[in-house]
Amino acid sequence: MFKRRRFRQKATLRERLVAWAKQLRADAASLPAGPQKGQLLDKARHADTASHLDKWVNSRGLAASDVNRVSAVPQQLTLPPMVLTEDVSGGCVYRKLKHGRSGDEVRPG
Repeated sequence: MFKRRRFRQKATLRERLVAWAKQLRADAASLPAGPQKGQLLDKARHADTASHLDKWVNSRGLAASDVNRVSAVPQQLTLPPMVLTEDVSGGCVYRKLKHGRSGDEVRPG
């Protein structure tokens, strides 16, 4: 069976992303304006975004209980079930969404 070679990174992911973005910007500075320079700057921006996401995910303020609280939908925001009805008049078909409880008709926009 093949055994994977594993090693520990000496720098954190965030440090590596920041260094890579800095290198990409330095490479882009040496190029004239054009698509290659734009691509390098886009990669640098993506690396910066990834480093910010890594910082946010690994922050102490983000705990498991906070994640569960944020992802849960509050009861007051839940909607009643919707029922699709069709009304045929004058050769046209009108589809209406009707709340199961209230009977209010809403046309889809």
